[in-house]
Amino acid sequence: MNVGGSSSDASKYQNIKAELYHLQQKSIKAGNTFEEYEIGYMSVWNELTWARYKVNSDKQMKIEPKIDLKKRTGKSPDFAEADMLTYYQAGFIGFG
Repeated sequence: MNVGGSSSDASKYQNIKAELYHLQQKSIKAGNTFEEYEIGYMSVWNELTWARYKVNSDKQMKIEPKIDLKKRTGKSPDFAEADMLTYYQAGFIGFG
């Protein structure tokens, strides 16, 4: 899966990653259960607060690149990204 690919709503999101992070945020704000797991000293919930976004000149949401986030925090957001990827719905290919 290439999260840098085109979003299903290119007028709102620069890429799939921005769309999935936004879906993740909406789901959590809607009160859908999110189990907080502790991995050693680090809380998965804490990782969800690391990502920063901005709106580009085309009025599309853009998520901070992972390399920039790693420089800023000193850690990789692996667990937050794994959760974010659960919001991806692949298109149906085949006979139905």
